[in-house]
Amino acid sequence: MSISPPTAVRRAFAGADARAHPLRVAVWCVYEGIVKDGSLFKNPDAGLGADLLKGWCDLYDYGQAYGFDFVTFDQVIDWQTVDAIILCDKPLPGNPLVEAAMVSNARKYLITSECPIIYPPSWDSAYHPLFDRIWTWDDSLVDGRRFLKNNSPVDPVLKFDFSALKSQFSVRKLVTMIAGAKSSQHPQELYSHRVRAIQWFEASAPECFDLYGMGWDKAHFPSYCGAVADKLDTLSRYRFCICYENAQGYPGYITEKMIDCLRTGTVPVYGGAPNVARWIPQDCFISITQFANYFDMLEFLKSMDARTHAGYLDAMERFVTGPDFYPFSIACMVEGITHTLHWDLRVDAPGYELLQNAHTLRMEPTAKPREALYF
Repeated sequence: MSISPPTAVRRAFAGADARAHPLRVAVWCVYEGIVKDGSLFKNPDAGLGADLLKGWCDLYDYGQAYGFDFVTFDQVIDWQTVDAIILCDKPLPGNPLVEAAMVSNARKYLITSECPIIYPPSWDSAYHPLFDRIWTWDDSLVDGRRFLKNNSPVDPVLKFDFSALKSQFSVRKLVTMIAGAKSSQHPQELYSHRVRAIQWFEASAPECFDLYGMGWDKAHFPSYCGAVADKLDTLSRYRFCICYENAQGYPGYITEKMIDCLRTGTVPVYGGAPNVARWIPQDCFISITQFANYFDMLEFLKSMDARTHAGYLDAMERFVTGPDFYPFSIACMVEGITHTLHWDLRVDAPGYELLQNAHTLRMEPTAKPREALYF
């Protein structure tokens, strides 16, 4: 977060109430199994995938060092001791813990992580006024004040040697897709586009394509190779990955489907957020919208030589290890949450407000991104 007030206010932000009791922050999630008894802060994997919860573990560790006591709702005995609550998506109805939290005097914050086609309740505009601030990936809502930008965070540490990956170009298989078998009737869903891509490759180029993920079956999808024990390791064995987000047309909705590819030297062939180039350099990925059909896509991928492919890997490595990756980093999540809580709960600076910094916000360019058209 970035502030530009006078020195007195900057000092207040840096050390306001430094000797006071730790700020107690209670957290809950719609996926209740991952938060009970503080488990959200203890296990970075939690059965959801490698390091998907590492941001919360790092947030807890940071809090222990810098005056924040992060707990889960079921660890709260007296809500009068809680300074703030954070809800990760709108909770399921009828939970007495949530009901008690929402009528408490604690400052209230919401994180909208799932997209509207997966979990519509979080996008109920009548629900949003209950919260002091909302963290969201949705660029159409983000204003840097009440609606703050928040991506699904990852640790920007490269697990693989990109020089070695370049040298392995000839032995890396051509293309993969790693996604769950899902369906939706929502007009903006991209699940059906995944299925069309899978079926086309199975019929037209089975030797070039492998499918991984949960919920598929080999009888209906012969390219299916099973679930993955280590997604990043699996991705690294392929030159390209077809990355359809769960939905199209939502600005800022860029998930681990894209980010994991960038970390493994696997060039993403991407379809999803219409403004993806605002956040990810265009030389790091291939847009699905540039192809008229899957035949043209396959010919493009097969014709790419090792030198051209290495150029993509160079761009991906620069991005992931450089400053522009910060909005997708765990550090951004931890600093964004703790600085906001510190300002709201401890800094007394009448006449000033906390604004999310421009680097994290990545202000909208004057030219609007064109809507994606998928085949």
